[in-house]
Amino acid sequence: MVFPYLLGRALYRIHLFLSDWYLGSFRLVSKKMVDVLESLDRRWAVAITFRNIFQPLYQDHTFTGRILGFIFRTIRIAIGSCLYIVVIAIAIIVYALIAIAPLYILYLGFGKK
Repeated sequence: MVFPYLLGRALYRIHLFLSDWYLGSFRLVSKKMVDVLESLDRRWAVAITFRNIFQPLYQDHTFTGRILGFIFRTIRIAIGSCLYIVVIAIAIIVYALIAIAPLYILYLGFGKK
């Protein structure tokens, strides 16, 4: 009678740990990633810049103003997009390391003898 109870509690605790570890860490990493992306967007404003890519720079409607506006905005979009990609890649790597950590600990504990 005690053994089924202990087995049930052990399985429940394992389930709780896995749920907290994987889902909780995914929520944490994704929230931090979104926070960093929002702060980058305040500086680089890729979506707004993309919408205005063909507008003249500083309302300079001359040929030079239109060409420079397109060039500067294209560079700004490229740099901002690269930064977004780097932040997303770092978040994926961090989550992958968190996801692998319990398996690696088990491997160290049971795999090497």
